[in-house]
Amino acid sequence: MLSKIYTYLYNKVYYLLNFFRYKHLAKTATIRQLLRVDGKENISIQSEVIIQKLTWLAAVPITGFTTCKLVIGEGTIIGHFNHIYATSEVVIGKYVLTADKVYIADNQHAYEDVETPISKQKIVQLDAVKIGDGTWIGEMYV
Repeated sequence: MLSKIYTYLYNKVYYLLNFFRYKHLAKTATIRQLLRVDGKENISIQSEVIIQKLTWLAAVPITGFTTCKLVIGEGTIIGHFNHIYATSEVVIGKYVLTADKVYIADNQHAYEDVETPISKQKIVQLDAVKIGDGTWIGEMYV
């Protein structure tokens, strides 16, 4: 019972402290202790979205675009430890479900010089990412 009260209060306080920082943040979204958020002004989170703990959301135009957007559609549930990074456009449809530890991005590190560490190589823009309504993105078990 106490955990439900804590979750309810946490969501209300998070909304009140952050709704004006996001492009859109629905009152009915549940956001559970994010690891990090970059570019809130470019992120839209629709109604009934649940984002589990330790997820990193980013919408930052670091590849030369003047704008970018990250949209998480109505009723979508994002698992724990997800990393979603838009440098141009990532749109997640309605009622999408992701497992834990899912990475979604419209960019990647270049790998042009095998002598240069990957972290030192430039970020390359890929096509926009659009995930359709009702999609399930699972976690691979080996």
